[in-house]
This record gives sequence, C-alpha cells and structure tokens, in this order.
Amino acid sequence: MKVLIVGYGSSGQRYFKILKKNYPFYALKVFSFTKKNKNFIKQFKEIKKFNPDLTILCNAPSKRVLIFKYLSKLKTKVLIEKPIASNLNDSKKIYRIAIQKKIITAVAYNMRFLSSLILFKKKLKCIGQINFVRCEVGQYLPNWRKFIKYENSVSSLKKLGGGVINELSHEIDYLQWIFGKLHSVFCDSQKRSQLNINVEDTANILFLLKNKTPINLSLDFCRRDRVRQCYVSGKKTSLKWDGIQNKVYLFDKSISKWKVLEYYKQSTENTVFLQLKKILLMKKVDYKSIKSALSIASIIKKIKISSKTKKFIKII
Repeated sequence: MKVLIVGYGSSGQRYFKILKKNYPFYALKVFSFTKKNKNFIKQFKEIKKFNPDLTILCNAPSKRVLIFKYLSKLKTKVLIEKPIASNLNDSKKIYRIAIQKKIITAVAYNMRFLSSLILFKKKLKCIGQINFVRCEVGQYLPNWRKFIKYENSVSSLKKLGGGVINELSHEIDYLQWIFGKLHSVFCDSQKRSQLNINVEDTANILFLLKNKTPINLSLDFCRRDRVRQCYVSGKKTSLKWDGIQNKVYLFDKSISKWKVLEYYKQSTENTVFLQLKKILLMKKVDYKSIKSALSIASIIKKIKISSKTKKFIKII
C-alpha cells in the first residue's frame, strides 16, 4: 500500500505520525515544495511515478482543486482534511470531479468517530423534546499551532482559506449529524484579538432547526483556556458533552446533580486513525458522505453571508 500526504503543516505531520505508527509497512511519501528527506517529493511527475493508493490532502483549502484534478487521472482514493475547500465553488468542483470520475473520496470530519460524541447522540432520546442547544469550542491559536509559526498557518491567512469558521467547522458538521438539517442561520463574526492574522477569530452563530429549535454555537481562536462542549436542555432533563474530557453527563433531577454516563480514554489521533481505516477499506464511492461534506461548505457560505449582511439567512 502506497500513501501520499499533500502538505506538511500540523495536519500533515499528524497523518504522517499516525501512518508510521499503525502502518509501518506502507510506502509513505509527502508532497511538499520544501524537500526535506527521502520521504519528500515536490514535483507532480513524482506523484505519478509514485502512483499512490491513497492520497491525503492536508494542503491549504484554497489550493485543493488543482491537485484534486491531477489526482483524478490516477487510481487513488482521496481523504481531504476539512473543509473540502476554501469556498463553495471550489468545493462543488471537487464534488463533481469525484462523482464523474468515481473517485473514492472522504472528508475528514473525524469527530463522528469519537465514542463520547456517539454516546451523546444516542442519549438525546432520554431528555425529551429539545428546548435549546448551546455549543462552544475555542482555544488560543498560538498554542494550537505551537509546532509552526501560527502567523504562517492556514488558520491565520485569508488567502489560504483560514479563519475560525472554516477551521472549526467540525462543530457545524456534528451539529447537523446529531440534530438534523440546519434550516436558517444568523452570525456575527469578528477579529477581536491582537493576534497577527487577517481572518475572523470569533464567531457567534445562531442556527434554527425547521421546528425553530435554537442552536447557539460559539467559535474562537483567542481564549486562553481550552473548551469543546455541547449542552442540550430537554423537557425531561439536560444532557452535556465535554469533548476535552471525553465525558457525557446526564442531569439527575432526583438529586439535582450531574451524573457521568461514560468516560472514554480516546485521543483525537485515534479518531483520525479510525477515519483512515474506513477509507482504506472502502471499495466504492460513498456519495452520501461526500454530499454531507459539501452541505457543510454550503452552510459555511451562508454563515459568512449572514455575518456580512447582519441578517438571518435560510439554509434549506
């Protein structure tokens, strides 16, 4: 099995490490314009010569259409680090190529493989009709991108497809996966910090489901602590997910205390490995999966339109 990683930022390095650890017998190459060692290549003709069975796109979202078009001429599966691309038009181009050429393609929204989040989804039936949802994710960008200069990372630069909305779109994906189709959205996004970036570092988003159930989502790059959580108020009781601790809580009304339902010792790297394992085993195009990822790109566009117009925007 031959695997090619395109791009060697934080995501590329993570995939390289996971592949080396779990599949040491695989032939592994990295496509990067800075040639560092025997594992690195930097010309398109070298990709063709290597002829990978799986290619993982970790390069800047703004530069993915070109490389995907080239890969469509080869017989390679493709795993794309989220989001598909930096904008909806490019995302649609990649989607169309994948469908027309029947390329086995997946987008790495790997939080769907997180055991605690899977349990959280299952336990929603215990709390009754949902009143509202509050979801939050954030951390300090320089700490997140500590192995590279954060100013030069994809997260920090508009031309590369950065910004907190694109970079933390895992939350948008899992909210739609758990609660169903998002119907409309209002967003306020800003650059609030003193970070040396030219993109938004905070976004406060209000989604409404078709039945008007509100979902509040807060994204940021500038808080000094680290948080990833989701709280749901139901008619019967409340449910809470802590993505940092990998715990799921149910509020016990009889004692007025939170009860831990389960605690999982699962790393982010494990969810990445599970996503890798799934695409390696895939034998045909998963149209539903790639269409779901395309819908996230569409939602991101509506979020950004709302932030500019300061209006509620219909999603579906």
